Amino acid sequence: MGQKFSAEQIEQVIEACRKALSVDPKNGAAHHDLAVALMQGHQFEQAVEHLRQAVQHDPKRILSHYLLGVAYAEQNQLDDAISAWKKVVELDKRHATAHYFLGKVYAMRGMLDGALHHLRKATAIEPDSSNFLYTLAEVYVLKGELAKAQSEWQKVAEANPQEVKARVNLCAVSLDLGEYENALKYGQQILELGRDDARARFNMGLSSLCLGQLEQALLHLQRAHELEPKDFDILMSLGEAYDRADKPAPAFAAWQQASELNPESPHPYFNFGQSLMRRERLDEALVEWDKALRRDAAYLPALLAKANVLAQQGKLEAAGETWRAILQLDENNHYARLSLVGILLRLERFAEALEMCELPLHPDISAEESAKLPLADFALFKGLALLSLGQKKQAEEMLLEALRADRKVFSRQATRLGELCDKDQLEVWYQQAAGPEKEVYELVREALSGQVQVSTGSLPERGNGFWARLLSKLRH
Repeated sequence: MGQKFSAEQIEQVIEACRKALSVDPKNGAAHHDLAVALMQGHQFEQAVEHLRQAVQHDPKRILSHYLLGVAYAEQNQLDDAISAWKKVVELDKRHATAHYFLGKVYAMRGMLDGALHHLRKATAIEPDSSNFLYTLAEVYVLKGELAKAQSEWQKVAEANPQEVKARVNLCAVSLDLGEYENALKYGQQILELGRDDARARFNMGLSSLCLGQLEQALLHLQRAHELEPKDFDILMSLGEAYDRADKPAPAFAAWQQASELNPESPHPYFNFGQSLMRRERLDEALVEWDKALRRDAAYLPALLAKANVLAQQGKLEAAGETWRAILQLDENNHYARLSLVGILLRLERFAEALEMCELPLHPDISAEESAKLPLADFALFKGLALLSLGQKKQAEEMLLEALRADRKVFSRQATRLGELCDKDQLEVWYQQAAGPEKEVYELVREALSGQVQVSTGSLPERGNGFWARLLSKLRH
């Protein structure tokens, strides 16, 4: 199939094969050759009929089975194509291309484990095939196994020093793996090969941003914007770099351009709000987040930011409503649930706070997921609610439960304790207590002394993972 023939040559082959078949209809070779000629002319339906005849008369004719799979695939009859290629690898376990095509088709259907099985076989047989390695890497990406994808693209890059595409992918995957220096290294190699690629510049800009190299980030992102002036993601990240460099005017200009390119996207308005919040222009920030939520009422970053700022401003009822909206979208958002409980405690709605401390039951939750639940925080909040309701004995039981789960919870929730605890009453209880209960009251006293001041209601830091994941989502 690799050799191309003229239309006249194809007709000559077709005529010769038809003559041979008129003499011997069971001539498998003639059926095969006729099918090849028909495929050269893109007559795949007719080619299928002759290839089926070829394998019927000669069941071990591997090339006919292989081409039958190709002819079926050209007509998008993928089940039949899979059957044909399975027959190929049954007859020849080392038929790399049949394994490769099986892997591609399985990947197209989302059957990623089956795809990996055949693609690994293909690359084991022909380890130098860049096509095989590329496709294997792409399936690893679909599986979320980025380090393995990186390994396959590295093989391609090492085998061919002039290969640009593999380095573009390596630049991107290194960024996603948090290997920012490597991302910059591959990006520089792309530039040295004479390819000023917008996506590579974009990834280099993000890597520089993550490393705190703001001047370099701006250089790369400005160049990416020059190469792709209508790219929404580049404009969003360029605005982020300007804002981080304390240049709000060009940041807002970039985000404004992004909003004009995609008027229904909530992302630019969220970023407007974040920038305003960092400059303590909180009311203006709330206006921008509401614009984001008008475009997407379920846009979680804007809801989280809005709820925190409303709480910070002392608008507790509005903050509570926003936390409830978040929980309606995601009942397992424990940060939102804890924050709502804190609001309810401040509003002295103690019974409601107790009710909100009951986590939704999920019988299929894994042990790993269960271990991540903030059970100590909820136990502490239950204890505070019960104390406020005058149920001291039950409250002490919950505070002991919090202590057993995580003794650091008292310092972690120091701000909330300070808002809710009567220090004079606490001192009386401390003097009256003995044993484990006394240790609990001692930890509360230490927290209130100001040794640690951390609050559930504080906004997540930009570098602790939440904002990094958000930035990654915007980038994609």
